[in-house]
Amino acid sequence: AKNAYSPTEIKRCKQHIEVLSYYYQHYIQNFDYTHDLKNIICPTLLMVGEASPFHLPIRANEMAAHIASELVTLHLFENAGAAVYKDSPDEAEKVVRDFLIRI
Repeated sequence: AKNAYSPTEIKRCKQHIEVLSYYYQHYIQNFDYTHDLKNIICPTLLMVGEASPFHLPIRANEMAAHIASELVTLHLFENAGAAVYKDSPDEAEKVVRDFLIRI
């Protein structure tokens, strides 16, 4: 990401490192929620950065494919990592505002 997380944000994420550790040890290998995405009944905005190391654009496309097409909006941010709101704040604000206006 162009704008890495701040020390405060990192500290906040690390406050419960035992939860993350437990998740990685017990759930990450079998975690798959794609079958539940068909149950979404409200407008849904997916925002993904093309340079995101963990939230890959291909996965966002897969997610969008499981949500009713009339409900899902997928926006790919060029030159952005996972924190699209930090890497492309003006674009992210516009995408969210446009989405909210449409719903």
